[in-house]
Amino acid sequence: MGRMKLYGRVSLVCVLIAALFSCATLQEDQMVNTADDILETELEELEKLIIPLDMDPSSGNLAKARAFTDELESRPVQDTVFIARLAAWSGRLFVLENKPKEARDRLETALSLSPGEPAAAVLQSRLTADPAQKITDLETAGRLSGDPGLIILEKALVHYAAGSYREAVAGFDESLQMLPSYYAQTYGSLRDQAWNLVNLDEETSPAAAELAGKSEITWAEALDLTQESTSLLDFLTGGDTWQTAKIFPAVMGRGLLPAPEVMELSPQTRVVRGTAAWFLWHLNSVYRAQPGLLIMYSSVMFAEDASPIDDVPITAPWFDSVLGCVEWEFMTLADGKNFIPWQAVSGSDFYQMLKSLE
Repeated sequence: MGRMKLYGRVSLVCVLIAALFSCATLQEDQMVNTADDILETELEELEKLIIPLDMDPSSGNLAKARAFTDELESRPVQDTVFIARLAAWSGRLFVLENKPKEARDRLETALSLSPGEPAAAVLQSRLTADPAQKITDLETAGRLSGDPGLIILEKALVHYAAGSYREAVAGFDESLQMLPSYYAQTYGSLRDQAWNLVNLDEETSPAAAELAGKSEITWAEALDLTQESTSLLDFLTGGDTWQTAKIFPAVMGRGLLPAPEVMELSPQTRVVRGTAAWFLWHLNSVYRAQPGLLIMYSSVMFAEDASPIDDVPITAPWFDSVLGCVEWEFMTLADGKNFIPWQAVSGSDFYQMLKSLE
């Protein structure tokens, strides 16, 4: 009987010890999982900092992203996947910082630890000069990766840079559905520009296509694009292509751009929506030989009347031009309510405006 009691006590002790070990193991697992979650969250925060830099590398976020990356790289982490991903994103920052050697070092680290890491595939693409080789490498990486959104997006960017706009649009549309919303905020305008470029006329010259591919254009480029893709300035040039030094003062002299006392413009001034509207509406007036169009709206409105467009008051130099371009559908309201006259105009947008006028 005493022996049975002893066995019972021993069994109870074993159960308690096993329970203690089980609880300790569970706590360790929970701690590991929590640490993994923290690392994953911090990598996502780093990614969120780096992505917008593709469109604006001069912003203060470049230094902020590098400081955060350096801090993450200083941690004694043993997780190889984390180290590989961090190395790839760090390398991408080095590309933006124009430090290719450091970027290649990070690429080597990332590929050695995790060959299928999508961020490493993107970094490899950024360090490769030949567009065809970029696509080949990205397609290979895509077959290895279970998370292809980044790779598909990078292929879209390569296609866009190569002028393969239809393939770019398809890639943007597929990848931006897979990726967090800040990707669409960063690359959405580029996708729309690619879509506009898909619709270039077959007879569009290579020079016009190159200008239409720019995210922003100057007035020198805008006038070149007008001459290359339309006949709208033939009344001035007789069908010849005039150089900037000749076409810009000629256009100014005909009032197709605001006079210096209204606004200071030069061939290197970037085109914004307000001045684009002025140019299009005045060009439309000349093209149709209807000078009355230039005061079509202000002549029937008085100073106390409210403008139908919130951010274009009646006193604005481009008031008639903006209302005319919107009503005639040469341009649209940027958000359905405001025109945003100081927003820069891309080459593809300017091209579509010209085509809608011609």
